[in-house]
Amino acid sequence: MRHRFLLVPALAFAVPLACQSTAVSPSGGSTRSRPPESSQAQAPPAAPSDAVGQKFEAWVAAINSGDRARIDAVWSGAKDAELRAATDVASSG
Repeated sequence: MRHRFLLVPALAFAVPLACQSTAVSPSGGSTRSRPPESSQAQAPPAAPSDAVGQKFEAWVAAINSGDRARIDAVWSGAKDAELRAATDVASSG
């Protein structure tokens, strides 16, 4: 039991020694190089062009339009299509 208590202080001193600090230059910046931050917004990634990606894009467009007919068309043929369409209409409003 005594040995367990003696190991804890030894680990407490070993952990900070393993950490590396970043030096600060007189100009206030870090001495580590960092890639420049871009001030321009990046374009969102393109959706997959397969059938799943096309279905997703149609669903997003239908939700954004708020048109119940478009939402019904996206879900046509799906299991529980009416429930899914009703859920989408309720969440988009």
